[in-house]
Amino acid sequence: MTRFLFALGAALALCASAARAAGPPPIKLWLTPAKPPTPALKYQLLPDARVATSGNAADVYREVIEQLATKTSLTPKLELFSGWAELPLKSLPKEDVRKELAPFDKVYELLDKGARCEHCDWGIRDRLREKGIAALLPEIQPMRECATLLRVKAHLEIADGRFDKALGTLRTGFALARHVGESETLICFLVGVAIANIMESELDQFVSCPEAPNLYYALTDLPAPPISMRKALESERLWLPGTFPGLGEVLSNLDAGPLPEEKLKEWAKVAKGLSNDNFGYAGRVYLAWNIRQKHNIAKEALIAAGRPRDKVEAMPPLQVAMLHAFDEYDRHLDALVKCQSLPYWEATPAIDKHERAVRQARVDARDPTSNAPALPIAPLLLPAVSKVMRGQVRLERRLAALRIIEAVRLYAADHDGKLPPSLADIKDVPVPVDPATGKPFHYAVKDGVVTLSAPDLPGDTPTARVQYELTLRK
Repeated sequence: MTRFLFALGAALALCASAARAAGPPPIKLWLTPAKPPTPALKYQLLPDARVATSGNAADVYREVIEQLATKTSLTPKLELFSGWAELPLKSLPKEDVRKELAPFDKVYELLDKGARCEHCDWGIRDRLREKGIAALLPEIQPMRECATLLRVKAHLEIADGRFDKALGTLRTGFALARHVGESETLICFLVGVAIANIMESELDQFVSCPEAPNLYYALTDLPAPPISMRKALESERLWLPGTFPGLGEVLSNLDAGPLPEEKLKEWAKVAKGLSNDNFGYAGRVYLAWNIRQKHNIAKEALIAAGRPRDKVEAMPPLQVAMLHAFDEYDRHLDALVKCQSLPYWEATPAIDKHERAVRQARVDARDPTSNAPALPIAPLLLPAVSKVMRGQVRLERRLAALRIIEAVRLYAADHDGKLPPSLADIKDVPVPVDPATGKPFHYAVKDGVVTLSAPDLPGDTPTARVQYELTLRK
């Protein structure tokens, strides 16, 4: 399931490449100079300890799903709501929006309640251990629908000039993004990032309003990264025992002996189902031959990992090959996990290099002289971490750019409504660097208009481009 989504994402990126040269126009914002609020964190984009409540947010979100199930007309309205959220504030049919959103008052109340819960446990870990790759995640899609509901509500509140209310709605959305994204699958992580991106798009509208308070410190107060993939990436280990029943016990017990033939056949059948390779008669014959050719290499690898020689010698070749493959999977996953907490510009060269090695391992699996496992479990099942990290850093870039925009408003408020000639001229607050490169954003002033941008990342679609044109109101 996870791999299918990554493949789909790659295909979509290729389809968009033709449009990359032109791309969308820059986001044009008119700004009003604004000093920071007092106290500095008067406005926040995540609930803090003062409003936190005990309980599991997932239980509250399930109440939201029950409420949404009674709204039989929600699905066709989502397109309408999304369209409204894209309208300029002055073009929004506010009374129509109010009327359409009124039936969702209970949903909004529950979402706010869930956002303030101290923790969120969807119970996904147990599902992964039991069902493996077949585990279902029925709660996740409704949370995306909730993001649309929150966005259009915030859009209306901004259009009304009710900035405190709008920030409360966006705060609920950012909390929802973390509650979804910081769970045990990379699918959840990507959905959480998507929800946060939806909320961030409304912040562009917010900061351009003449009376909008300055959000520099609210943005600075967000965690870095806003949504961590650590739990999701580490949990890539959890679904293997559920996918290959009995695997967990064998992997954790170095003294384990030979498995029954029926169990090994079951594992082989699952591995075949996960592979796109041709496992016709000739393919199966070659694989069996290759497993035997690499048997000594695999045995020595298991013994080097701490398994007693006599136990390994007693195992059938298929079991040795499977355990060798799973040990290699674990080693490769370790190499990816250890990079995920590094800054993007440091992590990506190491991850790209390692992912090339994983792809090569699939080729080497067919080489009987190579030390690579005969069964290419790691190349088949490891996630495309580099693509996931790009999704994470795109969100970080948008939020960092907004911090700079708010720093520009701070500077103008203290310098008679003038733009800073350069980012280096902003002295009162730290100016963030580009989270993707570790270097300053591009910033230039010409004829009273600021261009703020960052270079495209590999695989970016035009909609991911960071490019603003900023003009101060007189």
